[in-house]
Amino acid sequence: MKQNSIIKALFVMLVGFLDLFAPLSLLGQSAERGEGALSRRLDSMEKRLQWLPSISGHMSLRYQYEDVSNKNSFDVRRVRLALHGAPTSFIDYRLQLELASTPKILDAYVRFKIRDWANFQIGQFKVPLSLENPYSPLKMEAIDNAQVITNLTGVDDIAGVKASGRDIGIAFYGSALKRDDFSVIEYSLGVFNGAGINRTDDNDSKDFAARLNVNPLSALTFSASCYLGYANRTTETGESYGMGRKRYGAGVRWDDRLLLVRAEYLYGKTGALESDGWYAIVGYWVTPKVEPVVRYETFRRDRTESRSSQTNYMVGVDYWPWDFLRFQFNYTLRTFAEPGKRNENCLSCQLSLAF
Repeated sequence: MKQNSIIKALFVMLVGFLDLFAPLSLLGQSAERGEGALSRRLDSMEKRLQWLPSISGHMSLRYQYEDVSNKNSFDVRRVRLALHGAPTSFIDYRLQLELASTPKILDAYVRFKIRDWANFQIGQFKVPLSLENPYSPLKMEAIDNAQVITNLTGVDDIAGVKASGRDIGIAFYGSALKRDDFSVIEYSLGVFNGAGINRTDDNDSKDFAARLNVNPLSALTFSASCYLGYANRTTETGESYGMGRKRYGAGVRWDDRLLLVRAEYLYGKTGALESDGWYAIVGYWVTPKVEPVVRYETFRRDRTESRSSQTNYMVGVDYWPWDFLRFQFNYTLRTFAEPGKRNENCLSCQLSLAF
């Protein structure tokens, strides 16, 4: 970002000014005023600058209208600030804060990049589960996640975990069979607390997550993932109890930077409750700045109860007037299998600004 370059340039000027004038006050030390001394100081400053983080972020401002619930409101959905840097060629870090609503830490991790096929990261970060969960909000084609992603990947999970798809733990990741601009195999597997973000483990077990992506072509991805864990849940009366939390998913994606097609199926077992869902989304760049999108999705909260099913139909458009600014417009028809529950028309508009 230009802001980061300006900050670093000012830092170089300031440190250089202070550092160069200190030896000039010692007139007897003429060697310190030579070109060699200046070059050494500049090299030293460059090394210090490697530790300075880059600053980036984005904000999302939203309007929502829903006819049945009579919702008609503007809100500041996201205000995120991120610090990231790479003090060496094999270590980088990221700290991301959410400042909207209740401020909280979203990401806080360090990555150690050893080989293409063997790397690891430790801290708080996205859990390797599903194709869609790793997407940042600025990469999402729709304003909201598909229902099955929200309910089964820890975004607003039916197990009670509300963590934006993140957790605290350690993960190993890598790639193999590298081609010109992609790798045929990508994997990630990790061990996590399972309690969500900014929380210590609330039970004596650890959760396991893994994802394997196979890319026969640069635009084509086949994905499989799973999550095996344990969650504590608190009832309305304040009682706490534990339950198993299992998730299995499979998906496919085609994205050649012109046409996007992504589809996934996820199954979840939360205690004795079995849930599943699927979605398919299609987008096409009609111009370099405009991408219409459509999505079909179904989520069954209880697979044994047909009335628990909800199916949504969404049409929308993404418009990028500049690389740092996006307008999104989504219309969604929500339909319910539950007898007597009215279908709902929903309109969402969102402005996102990256910096």
